[in-house]
Amino acid sequence: MRAWLLVAMAACGRSGFTESTVDADAPADLSPDPIDWTDFTNVSTLQTITGTNREIEVHLQASFGSGTPTLEYRVDIGTWIELVPATPAVVMLAPASNLQFRVGGAVGDTGFFTVTNASTGDSLLDTVRGTVGTPVSGSGTPASPFVAPGAPPASCKEFLASYPEQTALDGSYSITAAPVVVYCDMTSDSGGWTLVARVPATSSTHVTAAAVGSVDSPTQTATGKLSDATITALGYANARFVIETLGTVYVTATSLDLSGAAFNLVASAAPALAGPYTFNFATTTSCSSDCGVGVVTSSLPFGRMCGYRFYASTGNPRNGMGCQGASGKNGTVWVR
Repeated sequence: MRAWLLVAMAACGRSGFTESTVDADAPADLSPDPIDWTDFTNVSTLQTITGTNREIEVHLQASFGSGTPTLEYRVDIGTWIELVPATPAVVMLAPASNLQFRVGGAVGDTGFFTVTNASTGDSLLDTVRGTVGTPVSGSGTPASPFVAPGAPPASCKEFLASYPEQTALDGSYSITAAPVVVYCDMTSDSGGWTLVARVPATSSTHVTAAAVGSVDSPTQTATGKLSDATITALGYANARFVIETLGTVYVTATSLDLSGAAFNLVASAAPALAGPYTFNFATTTSCSSDCGVGVVTSSLPFGRMCGYRFYASTGNPRNGMGCQGASGKNGTVWVR
């Protein structure tokens, strides 16, 4: 009866029924709440698995509606994985996991996604239709960046504002600055962040006003940096510094000199951004704890020629990315 009821409610579209989550000592509950999806364009909303206290096995089924779009899913904002029509994907989902779908292809192409709960006798949870509705072309790779029709937007932020369907589609984008292809983070902190530098560990080659290599990915192994002139042309109000194992700090800034001339943005954070932060960085423009960032070119006790470092306070800087020494960290610099 329970399985039939779940099928009936999902088939009607939406249930409104909620089961409470129980603790790990309770009897196993493998019947999650029905997923409340609506039909979507390009990328679905994130749906959190609720109402179960145990890992469940789900089968994800995709099929073409019109055209032959690319049909993909991801779990917990991880890597997108392509679904093959008529071949269910078997996925294990822990309680509170997030699930998301997207479609790509020609404008007007459609696909259908079905989620079944194999842990309780294939009870249907939901079926949703995705439609390709963006005029943006490309696949988001350096060789095939996302390209807007007509004049390219000036930055990742403007691209996202003009084409909100690109939300959660991180990757390479063509913009007008230079013109240039840049890597855009369209997921974190409302999206629209342009990657301007990738500084691996002990690198110091980024300490220049000129461009260095290519900036294709926040995880690339090679140093990459846009020229200072290109960074300036982006136009921005905030910068984001991410230093591996240390955390992330946001600063209010309309210009940055990444050429090697020292600058300090001590006790400076973007009040419009509330986090989440790896550390409890202040969100006002005045603080005395972990906040602020600086660029230094002189020798320091924890390494020399550091590219970018955090300030715990004015006189107590943390080590940072690009330090020539044991304290060198990988990191990235973004603007929006």
